[in-house]
Amino acid sequence: MYYYLRREKLAGLLLHLSKEWSVLAPFRNSYGDVTLENLDSVAENGRAEEIASRLALGGRTDSAQLLSPPKEVFFPQSEILFQFSEKGNGEFAIEQPEGKDDPSGNKPKLLFGIKPCDYHALLMTGRFFLEDNTDFYYSTRANGSMVIIDSCIVPPEPEACFCSSAGTGPLMKRGDEYDIQLVEEGNGFIVDVASSRGEDFVSGLENFFKIADEKETARRLEEIRKEAVGNVELKVDFKGALEIMKESPEEGETGERLPAIYREIADRCIYCGACLYLCPTCTCFNVYDNSNFCSVLTLLEEGERAGERVRVWDGCVFSGYSREASGHNPRDDAYKRAERRYEHKLRYDPVVYGRSTCVGCGRCLTGCPVDIGMLKFIEEVTVGNEE
Repeated sequence: MYYYLRREKLAGLLLHLSKEWSVLAPFRNSYGDVTLENLDSVAENGRAEEIASRLALGGRTDSAQLLSPPKEVFFPQSEILFQFSEKGNGEFAIEQPEGKDDPSGNKPKLLFGIKPCDYHALLMTGRFFLEDNTDFYYSTRANGSMVIIDSCIVPPEPEACFCSSAGTGPLMKRGDEYDIQLVEEGNGFIVDVASSRGEDFVSGLENFFKIADEKETARRLEEIRKEAVGNVELKVDFKGALEIMKESPEEGETGERLPAIYREIADRCIYCGACLYLCPTCTCFNVYDNSNFCSVLTLLEEGERAGERVRVWDGCVFSGYSREASGHNPRDDAYKRAERRYEHKLRYDPVVYGRSTCVGCGRCLTGCPVDIGMLKFIEEVTVGNEE
């Protein structure tokens, strides 16, 4: 069904939802960056005007991309997996750290205002962490969570966004796997409810959501969709790139794959990791132990030891990522690590997940200080492939 939500009711809606949900939404900070913040930390005293003034929501009037991808809500940049201690008598204990990342306590998380490309990315990271071998830490954070999507009518990063080519936006379409999508229209939003879970969510919220005419709203949504696709000026041959990557020979078969491009990327890359950390689907991580140290203050007596096991984001372009315990590194050459990154997104993930894990958000390009990104790579490998 379709509903309508007036913009002036947004702040009140978020405050109402925060009674049952840990609400995270895109807010603009004093530097102009848009970050995903918990509502309780933005409006400590429940001030609706503070929410309304900082909320960055809307496909036309306030189109903005999150500075950091929403994956960090469920997969933080750094997290303590457990703490361990050993008493002087040899007694050993392992404890889970007390959760301090959510000021709302143990409420399920509601990600309000996530862009379509980032929502597709969350589906991919969720499959990585929850299919086959379930990651306890990711599943604990994601349990019961819900996402409300904010469509893009105007691309937030016009020189980098190519979601229409990647098939991840600028609007969700019926048949996609989603619950609720907001589409800015007039002085408010068309509320596109696409699942029974979404219908359950809006039930009881008649003060905020008003039922809209089904036929007329569907017609208007199609017009907005065409407008939004036309607003995405960057068009690349995404499908062509996938075919080229799929059909190119493996390294060692008939020679190196796309060697000139990979070597050029490796020569220019300064290995800052921005593309990896900003990518909404990169899931590489490292795990290490901090011995004789705890982030939670611990008073140790003589003969006692304590520490913690920590998981942090890592990346396949770093020289130490694939280095083995023996010291051997199967990707000791920088171009091999560049090759790994692009093949991961465009060659192997489509086999595993049925689609590429590049969602066309453009963050890797906007964050790169030397102007390297998936967009530029796709453009280069498809040169001469135009119809």
